[in-house]
Amino acid sequence: MLPCSIRNILIISLLLLATTPVNAQDNALAAKLADMANREFLERNSLHQALTHINQAIKLDKKSGNNYYIRAEIYKRMEEDEMALNDINRAVELAPNQAYFYECKANILLTLKQNKQALEAADMAVRLKPDSITRTTRAMVLIAMGKLQEAKAAFDKLVAEDTNDFRARMRRVAINKKLNCWPPVVEDMSFLMKRDNQNSFSYKTHFLDRGIAYLKLKQFDKAEQDLKFALKVMPDNREVHQALLELYKTTKRAKEARAEESYLNEMDEDIKPFK
Repeated sequence: MLPCSIRNILIISLLLLATTPVNAQDNALAAKLADMANREFLERNSLHQALTHINQAIKLDKKSGNNYYIRAEIYKRMEEDEMALNDINRAVELAPNQAYFYECKANILLTLKQNKQALEAADMAVRLKPDSITRTTRAMVLIAMGKLQEAKAAFDKLVAEDTNDFRARMRRVAINKKLNCWPPVVEDMSFLMKRDNQNSFSYKTHFLDRGIAYLKLKQFDKAEQDLKFALKVMPDNREVHQALLELYKTTKRAKEARAEESYLNEMDEDIKPFK
């Protein structure tokens, strides 16, 4: 008969041989399920289907930070922000050096209006991976905190480093409009027009934004050209008519100004509730 110690070692070895392949299979299946969930999330096919798959993945592999990160993103899209925060915190615990986990956490905290904590998470993301994604998220947190000049400087630096940074150019437009800094608005709108789908709504609004920027810069001919194109493609857009009214008043074109005022008054009448 084998001594007790040798027998115990053999038993443990047999148990390891029996369980290791199963765990490996579970982890492999979990990875496939997580990949399916991520693709469904990115393709916007079915959030509930994506959630089902990632729940199955987490059940099989509870030690994967990536699984909790994917579920946090899904919950965030579903506007279940507290549940998203719980999951991203778990992801960070499991993989504390993943920059995009902190970037995701910053966005969730931003939605929950926990701006100070969001900035801490964004700072960590930038320290781990200072790319356009993490730095843009940090700048968006600064905007929420009312630190517009600091956010503008961050976006300006991103664009200076890469003139094709679509994300930074798109995000900094709103800041420059608030700060009455119009030349970059013209620059960014011109950039976005060249790259946007001409059938998209955003493409049309680029002309409105650039037209307003030209108006503020007193480049009235260019402003009128952009605003009239915006009027053609968005005839019922109130902001277009308001911009044209300002243009006509500024350039002392009384007849055109009266026509715009009349149209805006009609719009106001149409939206009044019935008595």
